[in-house]
This record gives sequence, C-alpha cells and structure tokens, in this order.
Amino acid sequence: MSFYYIWTIGCQMNKADSERIASYLEKIGYQASSKIEEAEIIVLNSCVVRQSAEDRVINKLNALKSLKRRKNPLLLLTGCMVDSKGDDMRYRFPQVDLFFRPQAFSKLAQFLADRHLAPD
Repeated sequence: MSFYYIWTIGCQMNKADSERIASYLEKIGYQASSKIEEAEIIVLNSCVVRQSAEDRVINKLNALKSLKRRKNPLLLLTGCMVDSKGDDMRYRFPQVDLFFRPQAFSKLAQFLADRHLAPD
C-alpha cells in the first residue's frame, strides 16, 4: 500500500484544495496516512496571510529535511506561498520536489504521471 500525507494551514479554500488533492491521490491508489513518516507523498498546503502561518510552513519544511534524506518521499508544496514567494521558496528549499499552484492541479497530475506514479 502506498501512502500520502497532507498538511494544511490556512483558509477554507486551502482545506478544499487539500480535499481535492486527497481525492485525486486516492483515485490513483494512494491511501491517507496519519503518520507523515510512512508517506511516499507529502503535500504541504501553505498560507501567507499571517506571518505566523508562513513561519509554520517554513518550520515544517525545515523539519522535513531529515525525513527527506532518510526516506526520500516526494515533497510537494502548494498554496498561497507558491503564488507569492515561489522563486524564493525554490531557492531556499531544494528538497521540495514540486511547487505547484492550487489552480495548476494538472501540474501535479503530470508530475506523478512522469514518474509512473499515476496514469497518464
């Protein structure tokens, strides 16, 4: 069984986007996990409306560096932070495998298909 983990911070829109991502991952055969350590795909859905939310996302990305080195899950970042700070985030967090805007859901599907983790 392959697992995914989604961590969401922010507004109702972020929660809806995370539900949409979860639905897609389940459709292609992944199961939700309550333990981030057992996930092959980790999605962080970010928010930048408040500094405290932005700080929590950055702290989470930093905390995941060691898990990325040990188990090498796919680490994906979506949400407001990608919209507003995408270039800076790519530079600061090279351990992230994919940055995608919630509106660019097809980018996620293509990324997984290219790695033979989802149907084309």
